[in-house]
Amino acid sequence: MLYQLPDGRTVDISIEQYLSFSDEELKDLICFNHGAVVNNPMYGSSILKPGRPEPDEEVTKEIPDVTSEEKFEDQDYTEDEE
Repeated sequence: MLYQLPDGRTVDISIEQYLSFSDEELKDLICFNHGAVVNNPMYGSSILKPGRPEPDEEVTKEIPDVTSEEKFEDQDYTEDEE
C-alpha cells in the first residue's frame, strides 16, 4: 500500500509493516527523508499496470426520463434521486 508521510513523501509498505510501526519509527522515516514525492494521482494504480486487457467497448447506461406524475406516485422517490 502507498502511505503518505506527514511531510508529503510517499512510501510503499505492506499493511503488516504499517500496523507494526510505532510512532517513533514513522518519525524516523521522515527524519531519514525516506520515500518519494509523488505528483501523479494514478501512481501505482492497477489500471495502469502492463498486461491489463483494454476494455472492448465502453458501457453506457441510459437514464430514462421520469415524469413528475410518476415521481409523485412513487412511494420511495426522494429529491436526491434526480
